[in-house]
Amino acid sequence: MASLTELLSRWREDLAAWAIPDSITAGVAESPWVLPRQVFARRADRLRRAPGGPSYERAREALAPAGSVLDIGSGAGAACLPLAPCIPPLTPVDTDEPILRLLAARAGRAGLEPQVMPGRWPDIAAPVPPADGGTGHHVPFTVPELWPFLAAVSGHARRPAFIAHPPLPGGRRPIMGSFPLLAGGSPDSREAGGEAGAYGNWSGPG
Repeated sequence: MASLTELLSRWREDLAAWAIPDSITAGVAESPWVLPRQVFARRADRLRRAPGGPSYERAREALAPAGSVLDIGSGAGAACLPLAPCIPPLTPVDTDEPILRLLAARAGRAGLEPQVMPGRWPDIAAPVPPADGGTGHHVPFTVPELWPFLAAVSGHARRPAFIAHPPLPGGRRPIMGSFPLLAGGSPDSREAGGEAGAYGNWSGPG
């Protein structure tokens, strides 16, 4: 069984291998990784109307009874807004302030009053209030140093937190899953396995 340190190193290598070469990005005016905000908004609307998928089901289980949610890399709310009936308090975090405004408008229509937190996780973790649960869809794409990211989420979530990610190169899928045990310690002190962090075949969000 691989140690967590080995898996974290593999994670950094995978993301580096997936990077678009500088020779290509230097020739375009906009980053190919950036999608129009309305793409995220339409997805959030679709999932709000018809919630489903493994990530949603596991988050619903963790939010019984209903409780507050911290959504990291929230975008327009595709992960958190389908959970609206379970989450009176909501704290979305994202680096994109305009997309947080899209989320806030949708949350208001769902009867929520989100405490939006613009910034990059875990850089802004200190002032963010604890929550009963945590969500995050696809955001690990931007996180080569995964350990402090996950540890900060775990330290803020009183119940399990769920980070979902699509396939990596070669078809591997990292299962972030539920990681209540990540708070404290260091990567060298943990063995990877179970739900703490491993590559597997989870089908991803919605």
